Amino acid sequence: MCRRTSPAVESPSPRQRASQDTASKARASDPRVRLAVLAKNSVANLWRLGTSWIIVLVVPPLLVRLLDPASYGTWMLVLQIGAYATLFDGGLQLAIGRFVARAEHHADRHYLGIVLSSSTAFLAAVATALCVLAAAVSFHLGSLFRSIPAPILGQAQVALLLVGGSLGLVISTSAFAGLCLGLEKNEINAAAVSVSKLAGAAGALWAAFHYQGLMWMALWTAAGTLMQPVIFFLAIRVHGAAAHFKLRLVKLSMVRQFARFCGATLASQLSSLLISGLDLPIVAAFDFPNAGYYALAATASNLISVLHGPVLSTLVPMMSSLSAGEDAQRMGKVLVRTSRLATALLLLTAVPFMLGMPVLLHLWVGRNYAVHALVFAEILMGAQLVRLTLLPYSIIGFSAGEQSRMLVSPTVEAVVNVACSLVLVRSMGAAGVAVGTLIGAFVGVTLHFLVSMRRTRSMAFGRMQLLWQGILRPLGWAAVPAALLALGLHWLIDPAIQISLLAASAVLLAVVFWYGHLDAGERNVIHGAGTHLWAARFRPSAIGV
Repeated sequence: MCRRTSPAVESPSPRQRASQDTASKARASDPRVRLAVLAKNSVANLWRLGTSWIIVLVVPPLLVRLLDPASYGTWMLVLQIGAYATLFDGGLQLAIGRFVARAEHHADRHYLGIVLSSSTAFLAAVATALCVLAAAVSFHLGSLFRSIPAPILGQAQVALLLVGGSLGLVISTSAFAGLCLGLEKNEINAAAVSVSKLAGAAGALWAAFHYQGLMWMALWTAAGTLMQPVIFFLAIRVHGAAAHFKLRLVKLSMVRQFARFCGATLASQLSSLLISGLDLPIVAAFDFPNAGYYALAATASNLISVLHGPVLSTLVPMMSSLSAGEDAQRMGKVLVRTSRLATALLLLTAVPFMLGMPVLLHLWVGRNYAVHALVFAEILMGAQLVRLTLLPYSIIGFSAGEQSRMLVSPTVEAVVNVACSLVLVRSMGAAGVAVGTLIGAFVGVTLHFLVSMRRTRSMAFGRMQLLWQGILRPLGWAAVPAALLALGLHWLIDPAIQISLLAASAVLLAVVFWYGHLDAGERNVIHGAGTHLWAARFRPSAIGV
């Protein structure tokens, strides 16, 4: 009997592997290649985010026309409860990506296998708990929400079991997504998430259009959700990384280490959830007539974070690799430069959005909503602007594994935010909640400077240097274009002209930052990165391999 043989694959010799590692590190040290990879991954993240926003903007208007109010409300409740299963999924993926990047930096394939196999075992336990919890909530759904009509309660229970169970199962495969993030192949994550969400949304709409009920809508949604791990698995097989997932590589010590690392990450994310997640319930409890306007303002204010976060999150694998091989002084210089660029990018979107908020809201939701939501939106966007100025510091600290040293700021910010909101809402209404959020943002940034930066050891830098070069200097360069834009919007009230002014201000800001804020070396790096992208001559796996 003939033995089945695999295609012959020539394994590199130790000398060849050393030569490949040296070449990879040389490519990784080229700032143009680094920036090109970041740009490619940022585009992938924005693609994934754009798919989610398309679904948010398109699906609800169709469903409200296909379902009766009770069914639509119940369906949205099912999706909201099911979404809690993925509340911390992004943080888990970034944590795995961080471990993967450090393993790749040391070219330790055995350790990489231990990381991926052990984290998968940990995530499988989490997924099991989430599925059991989804089943328990589904069984008691009628007791928890008595307003659900009896004729659709049974379908709602099955729908929650399907949606929550599928989302829980996907958690168990988050190591696949984390591996792609760690290898800086964000396009795989974007493709998997986009395809699964579009397929699930299309299936739910098809079931609703044919009046098949909530159960079939949930079944199609679950089927789309489960496409995500299938796509990840196929991509992992194609890239030859499936061998890293083995039961014999599961180590209890690694499981405990990963659980401890994720514990600090989840604590920080929970604080962030409290910062933004309780505002609307507080408004609804004390100033219900403004709840709808406040929700709209919160959505508008999130636009700058929605654009800023996906771009900066691409830093995690690269900074995880750098922090494993660079000294604190070098990492401090990286932080200051990254903050300078990130704040300029933030202001490119924040200045036009904040100054153009009246006309943008008017065109989006009409005059009535624009008038009532404007003050809330401006205050909340100001809070976002303050908080996001130190996002590079938070991301680099996370990448270096020092997130536990940085918990004071988000924890106190969450407490101050909620406390001020509860006090001010009684005298100022919904505007007091927005002001409480702004106060909390200033407190959080101040505590990072006074407490967190004293405790972190992976970065050595002057705090005044970071404040001046990373925050105040970009603000200074943006001051004149912002003043010109404000004057133009005040004197020219035609909406078409105002929109043109907003576009022109974004271009002017870009020119000012390019020639004023950036030095010649930074411009050369950005130009070189563009050349690499255009010619497709860089290799994503060169970073951290």
